[in-house]
Formats: sequence, structure tokens, C-alpha cells
Amino acid sequence: MAHELTLKQELFVTAYLGEARGIGVRAARIAGYAGSDRALRVMATKLLANANVAAQVAESRAAIRQEGIACVEERIAAKQERWLALQQIIAERAELYATVPGGGQTGHMVRQLKGIGSGDNFREVEEYVVDTGLLAELHRLEDAAGEELGQRESNHNIVVTQKALVGVNPEEM
Repeated sequence: MAHELTLKQELFVTAYLGEARGIGVRAARIAGYAGSDRALRVMATKLLANANVAAQVAESRAAIRQEGIACVEERIAAKQERWLALQQIIAERAELYATVPGGGQTGHMVRQLKGIGSGDNFREVEEYVVDTGLLAELHRLEDAAGEELGQRESNHNIVVTQKALVGVNPEEM
């Protein structure tokens, strides 16, 4: 709802909510009001006491807050979608590698074929390793969502190596 404001009052509201960051004296100066700091403080007080100006400030704050919430909600939804996709990968891997000793049922394992030996002694063996890239991505998503919601502050760095050896299928050796 638009309120009946003069141009200077509109400029004051815009400055008050924007560049002046809620400082009335600064907003009055930006809006074009002249005078000493004391005179500008009196003007800002009068402007904020004006019903139309106060209503416009409240309405604009609500709109800004709503817009900010919507933006955060969209980012969180995108992170949630990515999280669910990664959880699906984990569930599929958990089912596929459930019999692998050392954590196959967690879904954080991947199967690799590894060549050992050379010449006539060359053999291909199965190796199951933890997918640290997947774990790092899950952790990054958790941190980002938590920080955006104000529920978590990241104060550590994750160093990711490509893979960590968990076990080699002894039957293949």
C-alpha cells in the first residue's frame, strides 16, 4: 500500500532503510534535508513520528524481510534437493555393497578394480574404498545450509584426499 509521502520523505525512507542503515541523521542528510546534526536529528525524529513515513518504513521493512526469507528458502531448497540426490546415491551404494566388510552398509564405499603384480603375476583385485569426495560434499552442503539458517558456523577446513583404502577382497589375491 503506497502512503502519501513527499519526495523528500520518500528519499528519507529509502535512505533510512538503505545507505543510512537506520541512522536518522544520516538518512535526513542523504534525503536532502539541511542543517546541523542536531537539526537533522530533530527532523529525523519528526519524520519517523509521521504516521505515513512510519507506515512506509514498517511496510518496506516487512517486504525486505520477506524477500530475504524467500531468497534464503530458495537456496535452502536447492541444497536440500542436492542433499536428497546424494542420499539416494548413498542408499543405492549401501544396498550394492552391504556385504563388504568395514563399512559397506554405510553407502560411503565404492568398488574399484586394482591391478597388482606384473607379467605372469599380474592380477586384478577388487578394492573397496571410502568415497571421501562424497563425504566432503555432504559436509559442505550441511555447513552451507546451517550457516544460511544461522544454526552453524564453520570454523574448520576439510582437507580431502581422493580415497582412503578400507580393504581388499582377500579371495581375489
